[in-house]
Amino acid sequence: MQQLTIPFQLAGVPFTVATAASLLSGFISYSALAALGPWSPSFDPRNLQDIMRRPAGPPQDDVSPVDYKRWLGITGLGHFTKANELFNGRMAMLGFLFAIWNQMGIGGLAGPGPVAQVGLFLGQLPTQAFYDGIPMTVSGHSLA
Repeated sequence: MQQLTIPFQLAGVPFTVATAASLLSGFISYSALAALGPWSPSFDPRNLQDIMRRPAGPPQDDVSPVDYKRWLGITGLGHFTKANELFNGRMAMLGFLFAIWNQMGIGGLAGPGPVAQVGLFLGQLPTQAFYDGIPMTVSGHSLA
């Protein structure tokens, strides 16, 4: 949570960890209400009729892992399908949610953020040297 306050603090705007937690909770609540409320597009009569017209069963055929491009959702020269992008986005949101929960469990609102949690998991205390090595590690793995 403390990482969310850094851009505001650099700009000189008074922005506390409690404010960041309140805003994040508000965004999550707003998204949950928008997705689960009766006014949501999920419960629109046209959408419900479309669901009724679909055949029973999974929306696609089984995919063999041997056909790795189709199994990974890659089309053409490395382009991902929309379904794959949606899945990856949802997994990223879940990962961020669990990182926040873990931060709350470790040290509350001012606990270690997601990057520091990786360092703790690897057995390194998150020091300035740890944070300085992250860009080199990421760029090294990206270029390899």
